Amino acid sequence: MNELISVILPAYNVENYINNCITSVINQTYTNIEIIIVNDGSTDKTGEIIEKFSKKDTRIKVCNKNNGGIASARNIGLKCAKGEYICFIDTDDTIEKDMLEILYTSIKKNNADISIVRVAQCFENGRKEYFDFSYAKEQVVDLNQVNWLIKDASIVHPVWNKLYRKKIITFEFDEDIPRNEDIEFNGMFYGVAKKMVINNEIKYMQLQRMSSLTHKDRKIFEEVQTLERVKKKLYQFYQLNCPERNDFIKKYMDFRLDIFLTTVVPDSSSWVKKRQTLIYLRKNFPDWKYTLEHDIKSRKINKSFKLWGNLYNKHCDVLLYQYTNLSKIKRLLSRKTNNKKTSMFK
Repeated sequence: MNELISVILPAYNVENYINNCITSVINQTYTNIEIIIVNDGSTDKTGEIIEKFSKKDTRIKVCNKNNGGIASARNIGLKCAKGEYICFIDTDDTIEKDMLEILYTSIKKNNADISIVRVAQCFENGRKEYFDFSYAKEQVVDLNQVNWLIKDASIVHPVWNKLYRKKIITFEFDEDIPRNEDIEFNGMFYGVAKKMVINNEIKYMQLQRMSSLTHKDRKIFEEVQTLERVKKKLYQFYQLNCPERNDFIKKYMDFRLDIFLTTVVPDSSSWVKKRQTLIYLRKNFPDWKYTLEHDIKSRKINKSFKLWGNLYNKHCDVLLYQYTNLSKIKRLLSRKTNNKKTSMFK
């Protein structure tokens, strides 16, 4: 008999997106699910839309709460969940109709603690970006191995393209940090889990909207501060629960710092903020060296990744925090050169 899956949807002011999200969940080919929608104090019509769906589908449970952030909403969902397995979905995203069936089949067939599907990034203008990968259709990973870490952010970092075995989740999301709470949650889960299975079919559609929490008013310095907190909590967790895997945490956090640097350098924040962030990085993560030289989603930016890593490792910070300004100057000079060439032939 198919076991119950608890699908947790945290919702905050997503009136333009939540309809598509809920529809994609209720239409799953795997039907033994409970859909826990946590309305995190929405001030738009999100609550009304949720209530309409709940009247049509008895599998939907609605939890209304005051606004406390995505971590607190997910924690409420975990407390309400009755399923043997947990799946988190962000309510501006959608999933393919067989995603849960694929996740469940993979986790049961391989006796795994977590199963994962691939992600497509979908932009509001209709453009889609798919991750370019060369793995087998299904990849089983032994988490007891020290060197298992796959340097693919869509695999190891987010919580929303995965199915978790609930009985080994004895921890919560950190409600006191504004970002990277999923990094901490997954880091803890990898510490106590034994096996992971990756299905390389693209089944999760992540919407890239500039007004989302991921992009809006990004505070890069505050973000790197949360990474320091996450690192300390993970080391404490591993020391208490899985000291034999301590070496993994350094690799895990180093990879997160690699990804963080690739978002800081091209960020639109002021060079003062970037400089502050890089100084903080060096002070609080002295043993970290940038190692990421490729991105499996887009080979076009591989050269940039390698350049930024070399600049950071060689302490050429001024070129990093002035990178966007230098790029603008380079583009302006290129335009002037092209204009001069054009005028010569007139």
